[in-house]
Amino acid sequence: MNRLREALSGIGTDLRGLKLPVRIAIPTHEELAAAALSTLAVGLAVGLAIGPGLNSGIFMPAIAAPLAGVGAAGTETETAIPELGAPAGGSGGGDVTASTGTGGGSVTQVAAAPTTASAPTPVPLETTPSEPPPSGSGAGGGDSSGDQDSLPLTATVVSISVTGKSYAVSDEYGNLFSVFAKNAPEPGDQVRTRITPLLNGTFLEASTRQVTGRRSEVTIRGVVSYLDAQTGIVVISSKGVSLALDGREVMANAGPDLRVAATAEAKVSLAPVEPAPTTPPAEGSDPTVQIPPSPEARILELEVNFYEGTAIELTGKLEALDPVTRKARFAADSSGVLTGTVEATLPPEVPFGKLKVGKPYCVTLREGADGLLTLTGFSPAWSEKGANDPAESYG
Repeated sequence: MNRLREALSGIGTDLRGLKLPVRIAIPTHEELAAAALSTLAVGLAVGLAIGPGLNSGIFMPAIAAPLAGVGAAGTETETAIPELGAPAGGSGGGDVTASTGTGGGSVTQVAAAPTTASAPTPVPLETTPSEPPPSGSGAGGGDSSGDQDSLPLTATVVSISVTGKSYAVSDEYGNLFSVFAKNAPEPGDQVRTRITPLLNGTFLEASTRQVTGRRSEVTIRGVVSYLDAQTGIVVISSKGVSLALDGREVMANAGPDLRVAATAEAKVSLAPVEPAPTTPPAEGSDPTVQIPPSPEARILELEVNFYEGTAIELTGKLEALDPVTRKARFAADSSGVLTGTVEATLPPEVPFGKLKVGKPYCVTLREGADGLLTLTGFSPAWSEKGANDPAESYG
């Protein structure tokens, strides 16, 4: 008992030496919560470490994908990866089409409305039909299995090149494409195939072509590369194609923007016009003067806009070349229908010796302040090999 009294007396002495008030730090609410979570985590880790049957580590169902199936004796067969939804504002799997035209030509993009659900898996375009192709299908430029680098194309044929080795099509948005192939379909054919890009901006048919129907009207977009107010002929061009059109029905109402280098969007009829009855020449007229034939395709509606500096993509046969004046004259259209030509000057840096008279070319032209055209680039348009050979091209 005496020892107890001595101990208590010592404690009292110690307490008298302290200064009051004595402050004790109280943990904040956040600190208490952190401590609780830390304690809980330690407890879970210890429990999982000593628990039976968990020989593959800690399993966190909140962040790991569930197993798709478990094989015999508990072996994993496949892990299911959760699908992510389409990002906000995304296309949701919609098609996007871009024009290959130059200069002021516009670009069309089509995108589906944004969705919060998972994006649907796109259905690939079949290159080998499950049943025989429709009557009239032609052989394409490659095998029916297609190419990993090829692109699906569904479009309407609008013209055939003067060489017969390529054809021009218009897709559903009016964009013009030039496609090299072993043989050409007919204008008005709706075709379904696959194409591979070439270096000069044209394409090679890469799978068996299917003809799925016929169309008599299409929309085309490009740049006006030739215009004859007297005959009413309008040529609209894009890379690899210069399409001659009968524009007499719309020319009077087109306005001042209908001029060379104007961007154009036209609704076109591909149905041939019935020929006018033959009439004897007027008395006193010159019988040697030949009136050029009108193109079979004609413009039903036309919208044009002129933007300064728009480049012109013209495709036509090189008719003449003058080394003294450095002038080159090209056929006005890629199908050889017209007798009209387009003349351009070659600047000193353009390799004059590479051009071959009698061969069709894709040429890039620019209009100067004086209205004259200057050639700034060219590439072969007579074969797929030439179109893909940079040594034969310039610019």
